Amino acid sequence: MRQDSDRNIKNARDNLWMPNQGDGTYKNPIIFADYSDPDLIRWGDAFYLTASSFQYTPGLPILKSKNLVDWELIGYALDKIPEKGYDSPRFSCGVWAPAIRVHDDKVWIFYGMPDEGIFAVWATDPEGPWSEPILIKAGKGLIDPCPIWEENGDAYVVHAYAKSRIGFKSVLGVFQFQKNGLPYDGPDKLLFDGHPEQFTIEGPKLYKRNGYYYILAPAGGVVTGWQLAMRSKSLLGPYEIKEVLHQGQSSVNGPHQGGLVEDFASKAYFIHFQDKGAYGRICLLQPVLWEEDWPLMGKNAEPVEGGLIPTGKYDEDRVSLSLQASDSFAGPALGLQWQWSANPPQSAYRLGDEEKPGLELYALNISSDASYNLWNRPQVLSQKLLSPEQNFEVSLDGRALAEDNAAGLVILGASYMSLRLEKEADAYVLSLVRADDKDEETIIERRTWKGPELCMGLDVRPKNQRGEVSARFYYRVEEKKIYLEAEEVLTSHTWTGARVGLYAVSKGSQNTGKALFRDFSARRLA
Repeated sequence: MRQDSDRNIKNARDNLWMPNQGDGTYKNPIIFADYSDPDLIRWGDAFYLTASSFQYTPGLPILKSKNLVDWELIGYALDKIPEKGYDSPRFSCGVWAPAIRVHDDKVWIFYGMPDEGIFAVWATDPEGPWSEPILIKAGKGLIDPCPIWEENGDAYVVHAYAKSRIGFKSVLGVFQFQKNGLPYDGPDKLLFDGHPEQFTIEGPKLYKRNGYYYILAPAGGVVTGWQLAMRSKSLLGPYEIKEVLHQGQSSVNGPHQGGLVEDFASKAYFIHFQDKGAYGRICLLQPVLWEEDWPLMGKNAEPVEGGLIPTGKYDEDRVSLSLQASDSFAGPALGLQWQWSANPPQSAYRLGDEEKPGLELYALNISSDASYNLWNRPQVLSQKLLSPEQNFEVSLDGRALAEDNAAGLVILGASYMSLRLEKEADAYVLSLVRADDKDEETIIERRTWKGPELCMGLDVRPKNQRGEVSARFYYRVEEKKIYLEAEEVLTSHTWTGARVGLYAVSKGSQNTGKALFRDFSARRLA
């Protein structure tokens, strides 16, 4: 799997979003990026977080922090999705809502795939390497799993259900997967019915404390819901219920599913996501106080804007980290911020080195598509947005493109817009195109270009309070930015935020061309 072998990689400090205020305090969100359904553990002198990755690969990102505020992406637990059909993009499918836990000196990640079942991977260290996936229980509609191991060797998974696959939701289920330490395929049983008051209950996270079993789970839906704590002296219930986090007078809609952890001073914290539309599901940090054996989150059960950075074991060069976005493409591996739209296509790219940096993307037609439509293309290489206002820029050399090839810069949400360079006969053409989800492309603007080289860019800004994003493309002529008039307004795509990507594609059958990208930069707009 792709791991960051150099924590001080020169491209990793883009300062796009800085929750650490430098005075011992933080501001929410702690991660302004689409790390949906976060869960975390404390291991050694650090914290490790994972999140949903859906159809994007590599999957199951692993983030690391020393203080619960400054996070860095250090690798992935899943190189590819081995189940059938994931060599092509399958939007809204794939890896959903993982839970990360420690058992038997191993780190485990359980995750659901709504069409296939519940799986797990494990490692002896959260920084990897990770095992191949293990099928825990097959079945459509089984999602959001969280395991617990009992002292007698029995083990259980609490989970939710995907209505789109199984026909119902708003309930939690439980099944046993080990008996006396041995594999056991126990029947799936109803654990809790959320109708009618706790409708759309999902994303359960299971804990044991002071003789109680706790299930922390959101209800009421992603955009307008609330966070529940459920407790019982028996794993199988019945459970008492308390609402422990809701929007109230705060600006944090939702507050949705997440994970509970204690810092090095035994103080409890909860990291959860908030749905921000096209920006995706961003992560917030809430202090937790235990009162009468109930975990009360935030302040008066409402999300806080920030607070004191949790006590921890600090490493000075890790304070005020920011997630990586820019890339010089100097090898030896792709930056961790990049993911493919499906399983990594073979022979899709080549990286340069320090002396001759650059990313060659080969203009393949893996999907045998007669158009350049990017919805069907596994070789789109993309990354998340990392701040509300962001600029992206990259240099493209298309001299090795063949006829019927195109390469360019794209932003994808529920629709996509792309500025691309095409090779047609002996001419180069610059096109601005867009396409709604799964629809054919529409050409917005098209002009003959002077040659094979081009510097192109994109500005991303918030459009409104509904989480829509405005995107405008430009190209440079003698260092001057020439903006195209068309604006794309993006919304979220199923359960993922908008992404910025690079690509080279063919609509022919030869697969002989390629494009060279250099100096991908990401900056926060003033």
